[in-house]
Amino acid sequence: MPVRKLTSEQRLSRAIDIMEALYATGENGMTRDELCSRFDITGASLDEILEIVSTLADRESGARIICERRGERATAAPECRRGRCAQP
Repeated sequence: MPVRKLTSEQRLSRAIDIMEALYATGENGMTRDELCSRFDITGASLDEILEIVSTLADRESGARIICERRGERATAAPECRRGRCAQP
């Protein structure tokens, strides 16, 4: 079965869904396999989405959404889980 490439709209939608899931899981985060399975994406798509998420920032304050990767786990950074994303 050929791997289908996500559209820009699908990547954005998955990025939002993934960040919501990571916030909800707290400091435990989720593994790559859990994320790929839950959101029906490939590992390459997950890497691309996490890269997109790490570049998002509020235009006025500059606050960034930060996703940490530790080995096979991804989590929302502690500052973001508390609603205070780190400044760039």
